[in-house]
Amino acid sequence: MSPDTLIDKVLLETRKVVTQFPVLSDFVGNALEDRPRTLEQARALPVTDRVAGVLDLTNSQTRSLTRSIADAAHVLRWQQSYSVSEIGAYHLANYGWFNVLSPVGPFISDAFRISVGYWEKGLTYPQHAHTPEEIYLVLAGGAVFESEGRDAVCAGPGDLIHHTPSQWHGFSAEDSPILAMAFWKGSGLL
Repeated sequence: MSPDTLIDKVLLETRKVVTQFPVLSDFVGNALEDRPRTLEQARALPVTDRVAGVLDLTNSQTRSLTRSIADAAHVLRWQQSYSVSEIGAYHLANYGWFNVLSPVGPFISDAFRISVGYWEKGLTYPQHAHTPEEIYLVLAGGAVFESEGRDAVCAGPGDLIHHTPSQWHGFSAEDSPILAMAFWKGSGLL
C-alpha cells in the first residue's frame, strides 16, 4: 500500500473505534469528518518497529485500529516531547508518539488533536498537565493511570481515561508496553 493509503486507513479505523464508545463519539463530534490533509515527512524512532509487537495485547474493540497503526508505523512522523535531561536516554529510546489529527497534520484541525503514543514496559510517563481536555483510549497493553483527585486505575485495551483541563496526570507501564490514543480538545493543542 502507498503511504497515503496507510495513513488514510489509520483515520478510517480511528473513526470506527470512536463510534464504539458513546463518550468518545460525544467528545469528538464531527472532528474526524472531511479533514484536509498535509504531507508530512516520515520520521522513525527506536519504537517504530515495536508497535507490531503489541497486536496480541489488544482486544476486539482496538485490534483493527492497532493493526492499521502497525502497518503505517514506518510512514508516520514519530516525535518526542521531552529531552534527555528531562527523562533520560533510556526513556527516549523506548517511547514516541505521532499525530493523526492536529493543527499541523497529517489531517488538519485547529480545534482538535488526536495523537498515538507508545511506551515500553517499565516506563513511567511523568505527571504533567495541559490546557486541553483529554481522553486516553488504551489500544494495546496497559498501564496504571494516576490522575489528580482520584484513585489510581489499571487500564487495558478499550479503557478510557478522562482528564479535565489542567488536571495533573501520568501513568506507569508496569507489566506491559502501552499503545494509547489521546483525544484532545480546547486551546493549546500544540
